[in-house]
Amino acid sequence: AGTTTHQIVQHLGTRQSLTVITTAMPIAQDLARFPQITTIVLGGLLKHGELCTVGPLVTRELARLSADKVFLSAAGYDLSRGLTDPDIGEAEVKEAIIRAATQVILVADSSKWGQASLAHIAPLSVVDVLITDHHLPDEAVAAIESQGIRVVRAMLPGTPL
Repeated sequence: AGTTTHQIVQHLGTRQSLTVITTAMPIAQDLARFPQITTIVLGGLLKHGELCTVGPLVTRELARLSADKVFLSAAGYDLSRGLTDPDIGEAEVKEAIIRAATQVILVADSSKWGQASLAHIAPLSVVDVLITDHHLPDEAVAAIESQGIRVVRAMLPGTPL
């Protein structure tokens, strides 16, 4: 769930033989446009503001599933406090999906670097790839990469490849 992970959906339309697992109703609704994508929506307690599901029903189902990749958002991330979220229920779901995944891809903009929220999700070391914006400082990139995490920064508009 989350606005950052929701942005990924628009890039999935050309994929074939893909299965997506989500707790977010808006993501499931957008994925419904693509009949070639199998969408698994995990049921649980509905959070009305975010329109996502949380709770033990979700985490139990995630314990039974396996995912090649997880695209994960976090309200905050840094070296010492790891990945955090303001909602304990969402943090538990994110922790469970990390356990189910082979590769963890964090999608988080630079404003979340050095920030911490109420609930700890996992140490930063669980992340394989960080996708972020071009504002993440070079020293932050170096610190993250020193942990064995690949950092991908979005290019500025108009920058040649």
